[in-house]
Amino acid sequence: MNNEIKTTKKGAFRGEKFKRGTMATIFTIIFVVIVVLLNLVFTVLTDRYPSMNMDISALKLNTLSEDALNIAKGVKEPVEIYLIGKESAYRGDEIYTSYGIQYSQVSNLADKMQEANPNIKVDYIDPDTNPDFVSKYSSDQLTTGKVLVRSEKRYRVLAVDDLFSVQQDQMTQMYIFYSKVDGALANDIHMVTLEHVPVVAVGTGHEEILDATSRAAFDALMIANSFEVVEFNILAEDIPENASVLMLPTPSTDYTADEIAKINAFLTEDGRTDTHTLLVTGHPGQPDMPNFKALLEDWGIAMDTTSFVVDTNTNNVLSSGPQYIYAQSKAEFMTEEYQNLLAPYSAPIELIFDHNNGIATYALIESANTAYAVNNSTTEEELANPETKSYITAAMAQRASGGAKTNVVVFGGTMGFVDSFLSDTFSNKAYTADLMRYVTDTSENKLGLTINEVQTSQYDITASALVCVFLGMGVFTIMIPAAILIAGLVVFLKRRHL
Repeated sequence: MNNEIKTTKKGAFRGEKFKRGTMATIFTIIFVVIVVLLNLVFTVLTDRYPSMNMDISALKLNTLSEDALNIAKGVKEPVEIYLIGKESAYRGDEIYTSYGIQYSQVSNLADKMQEANPNIKVDYIDPDTNPDFVSKYSSDQLTTGKVLVRSEKRYRVLAVDDLFSVQQDQMTQMYIFYSKVDGALANDIHMVTLEHVPVVAVGTGHEEILDATSRAAFDALMIANSFEVVEFNILAEDIPENASVLMLPTPSTDYTADEIAKINAFLTEDGRTDTHTLLVTGHPGQPDMPNFKALLEDWGIAMDTTSFVVDTNTNNVLSSGPQYIYAQSKAEFMTEEYQNLLAPYSAPIELIFDHNNGIATYALIESANTAYAVNNSTTEEELANPETKSYITAAMAQRASGGAKTNVVVFGGTMGFVDSFLSDTFSNKAYTADLMRYVTDTSENKLGLTINEVQTSQYDITASALVCVFLGMGVFTIMIPAAILIAGLVVFLKRRHL
């Protein structure tokens, strides 16, 4: 009897059912372990090499553009990218969530720049736990969502509106969100590593028509093309010593003798070896300013602000009105083609001389020969049968001294510097950037990126960082292996009863 029991128990562990069930269980456990290990290895690799993360968004919002990648790869000195806020808030899209912004894109693209070049380091600064760091940049108000890009030369700060923008569709009234993260990060990396950054110093204090608000598009264009823009009160303050361009944005009151002396000192500074420029914007209807007028005339440029240029040929004007005219670039040093260059609501300019005392004058932009000037004294008869000719709407005077040049650039219309006409629709945007690079001898700054906006609110396959974590850890690391394990146990239990 005892022998029978021993034989039966021994045979149970050698039976075919036991062998099949045990092998199935072993294979199931091995498979689960392999899946878990693969997920862990993949998680480690994607943390180390962010480019392994698949970008499944329709517009590849989490993929660096070729230009941005090239800028990142070209960095030859240490650059730090500080993302202000908690890392979890960035990766979890917890910043500005009410605006529908995917802030995880900032982390994703910064990570890929760090991967592209070991000279680039990314770090997160929580203002609540690291107030000392934030206090070093008190004037920049480093709050959650801002990004600080820093090198040993200089630093730049990006706010939310530098990284993203929102516009309302006038027909549907729906809000459309755009991302500028790719170009903004790349351009600031380029900016902080440049040997020389030209500074545009904007003189205020004279009820300027082109104020900071209406000048926003121009300022953004300058920053996007590796310029720095600063404002100062020309009456109360000195012109910044590092200014490459002194901009006088359509003043409404005349300059004092002391201010004119400051401007002349800027233009005639002895020993200066870099090219520097006075940039003036005018507007029809500006008051008479004798001191300012005399300054420009000394450089061979006269602007008639009592008149504005219109065109008789409807093919040369916008539907907005005959004063919104298409014009042509005339300077030989501006070699690009500018097909849709506008001179909107511009005062006519006259060159008083071609050459005088080492100063040469040039027409920068001219109207077609079907244009004429209108002022308050223009009669109905003159309007009906105008005498047409080509008018200068922008001009430049230049004096060369040694290796440096001094330029005075005058635009007869301030409207060419506002948002509507510095859009991609017209050539004014490219023309202005090219001209500013020319008058500052910084053509190499063209390596910087013109920041393009990419719509983010299209319906596509997108996932936040939290969703990705849920899918990666929850579904693929836990749920699927658990399901496989349960299925294996069910098979094992069923086979025990065969």
